[in-house]
Amino acid sequence: MRKFIICVFVLLMIMPSLTFAKSSNLTLSINGVAISKGAPPVILNNSTYIPLRSLFENIDFTVVYYPEYKSALASYNKGPFEIAFTIDSDKVEVRTTYLNSTSKIVKISGKPILIKGSVYVPMRAFSELLGSNVNYDKYKYVVYFNSSVESIRNKIYPLVSLSIDEPSSINNLDKGINDTKKTLSAKEIALLMDRVGYVVSYDIQGNAVSSGSGFTLSGGIFITNHHVIENSSGIMVKIDGVVYDSHGWYKFDNPATDIFGVFLSTSYNENGGITGSSPYKFLNYNVNLPEIGDKVYAIGSPQGLENSLSEGIVSGIRTIDGVTTIQHTADIDHGSSGGALIDEYGNVIGVTNAGIGGGNLEFAIPIKYVIDEVNKL
Repeated sequence: MRKFIICVFVLLMIMPSLTFAKSSNLTLSINGVAISKGAPPVILNNSTYIPLRSLFENIDFTVVYYPEYKSALASYNKGPFEIAFTIDSDKVEVRTTYLNSTSKIVKISGKPILIKGSVYVPMRAFSELLGSNVNYDKYKYVVYFNSSVESIRNKIYPLVSLSIDEPSSINNLDKGINDTKKTLSAKEIALLMDRVGYVVSYDIQGNAVSSGSGFTLSGGIFITNHHVIENSSGIMVKIDGVVYDSHGWYKFDNPATDIFGVFLSTSYNENGGITGSSPYKFLNYNVNLPEIGDKVYAIGSPQGLENSLSEGIVSGIRTIDGVTTIQHTADIDHGSSGGALIDEYGNVIGVTNAGIGGGNLEFAIPIKYVIDEVNKL
């Protein structure tokens, strides 16, 4: 976390026995397509490692890496599950993205590693986990990884008690687009309130500066508006019954798009590293802009009334000061800033940030601006 610059030295001398193949000679082929973008695979002690994004983003996963935790989250775009794993650990967690999540810890045959600051995953270990076929042509220096939606589902679904033939539940809150287009009722949207929190920013003397709202995304990162934390020394967040104090640490702060992100924890070390517990519930998101007329819901703390729910529609897509903005009619007020604008499928699509009194004119910053910041971490 940012508070002062920390230099990290990679001590390769602790691994004198490791030998690398000439990675510049290797190429990667996934499902018959040569992958030219990104770093090449490497062979380390007779095991093949593939760059994290090169693998998962080419087999229909969305990937987020959290350097503070040295962990990654790969969310499947064609099924209701995600895979969480940590550097130098042979244990991965497979879990559903339903409201009532089911999870299973699985031991794999290799460990993700860091090479020159980039995350690499053991090819054979993850092929076994995902039911995929792999091969290395030592004459052509080509690493082959072949997978399919069917093979991934057949391997993963039984681990978390999903039926292969089971239709998607209306409580399926997949990341990205909900292909089933099953809508949630207002009562079901209200179940997401434990992912939204009440924010109080404070100055260097500990006096309250302002209040607002915010919400968690996967990995424990908490999102609110820049103007909620502006001119403050830190924030207190109450979410799902737990109070967190940021102690001034944060991950990103963008005044131009009015968004702010911090990894919440009950405690931090002197370098801002997470040492306590963090929120484990989170909102899924859809980066696509809604259409005018789409139903939306706002969850926040207007006038300090925690976890208030309102309903409306998208009434326009505007550009204000160079920033795309969602205009909507879901009622918000002072204290709602930083709250979640949610579509009828349960995905957060925006960060509520402004309104004009008396005219039912409310605005939100599209979630795509937040994900752009998260992807830079």
